[in-house]
Amino acid sequence: MQTALRHTDNGSFAPAGHLEFVRNRRRNQAFKKAFDHFASGKTVLDVGTGSGLLAIYAACAGAREVIAIEKDEKMAEIARRNFERNGLGIIKLMIGDALSLTEIPSVDIVCGELLSTWCVAEPQIPVISHLLKILENKPILVPRKIINLVQGVHATFGDEEGLVRFPTTYFEFDSTEKALDVTPSVVASEILFSAGMSPDATIRITLTAMAKVQINALRLTSIVEIYPGIYFGAANDTMPAMIVPLPKEISVVPGQIISLTISYTYGAGWENFKVNG
Repeated sequence: MQTALRHTDNGSFAPAGHLEFVRNRRRNQAFKKAFDHFASGKTVLDVGTGSGLLAIYAACAGAREVIAIEKDEKMAEIARRNFERNGLGIIKLMIGDALSLTEIPSVDIVCGELLSTWCVAEPQIPVISHLLKILENKPILVPRKIINLVQGVHATFGDEEGLVRFPTTYFEFDSTEKALDVTPSVVASEILFSAGMSPDATIRITLTAMAKVQINALRLTSIVEIYPGIYFGAANDTMPAMIVPLPKEISVVPGQIISLTISYTYGAGWENFKVNG
């Protein structure tokens, strides 16, 4: 099982977590392809640069200038070294929290990979919303949008003998025992990263049962559209599937319709994620 380790002082990912990210070839190639398509001659802002990989992609794609922001000083130093080792003097590194910025130069592209499944745990929407308020122009946003999917499942919240039971939200990694599919996966929402994004979400979902069983959880997944036609989805190290227990089990038969309401605040964590019938 893979884990994304965090610093306890500021909530940012520790270097071990960033190492997992940079090993994700599918994610990396999606961003690289997008920058190769439109970054040439542009000014790029990379917020939450981490190791600096996306800023490097933008610079190597011919960007005129790249501004990379990182709030964690240790990771900022790693990014600085990576910029130097690649001979990329066009990248300007800023150390600080993007949410604390009061002004920023006009840029052509804003890039931010502050993503999590359904944008629940990471600050993609708060950060992008803030930057769009202080930027004078309307830049291209990378990624462009996130597509959120939901599926009713029956999960095992305990040991195989049924001696203990404790429903809780958990990552469904490739190595994790898979919850039983009870409904098809359907699109619950699409988040277009643009001006005017609300910090809160209330989503009404409708699911159709495929079997006679109990639904006791939802499987949440996300697909990211970096740029029209360029996508990546769930992986162990980037936006893994999440299993979220229902407040109450629902007994269903094939063809039965289940309606639920999901509400949460973007970036506020899974403890604020609510499901109601």
